[in-house]
Amino acid sequence: VDVALRELLSRRVHVLELAVNGVDVRLGESKKEEEPSKFSLTPPVDILLDRFTLQGARIERDGQELFVANTANATGRWTTAGVAIEKFALVSPQGRVNITGEVAERGTGVLPTGGSARGPFVGKASGTFEWRAGETLYVGTLGAVSTERDVTVAVKLSAPMSAQVDAVLGQQS
Repeated sequence: VDVALRELLSRRVHVLELAVNGVDVRLGESKKEEEPSKFSLTPPVDILLDRFTLQGARIERDGQELFVANTANATGRWTTAGVAIEKFALVSPQGRVNITGEVAERGTGVLPTGGSARGPFVGKASGTFEWRAGETLYVGTLGAVSTERDVTVAVKLSAPMSAQVDAVLGQQS
């Protein structure tokens, strides 16, 4: 039996490698805001991404450059168990960002990499960044942990100054 056919029949898309080169996006005018709907992490089918690479991307609106990426690499999955970003690494003229994390909805059972999902959204994320905004370079780390009751966020800067922000936010079911 063909493994790819078996995965598709089991409502799963498994992308072994996806390489994208030279993306140029020109945004038009924003549409009128729609009525917000209930947010869900449930995918139409389970999606597994073993390797994503991006070489060269540019986003602009009205001739104004909004974002440029030299390279981006990612691995992860979006399944009925939740979303997991095993690796996301971005290199841009503005800097670098590296992130990992996972999140699941209550009632889905387990997180993609283990542990139980008991809160509205439970999970964890961590990352590092070196990002230039104007003339200022921001360097630091970020982390977040979401439990059944709250979300704890920590952001630490080492440049342009030494600073730390810790916050705890409540979740509602």
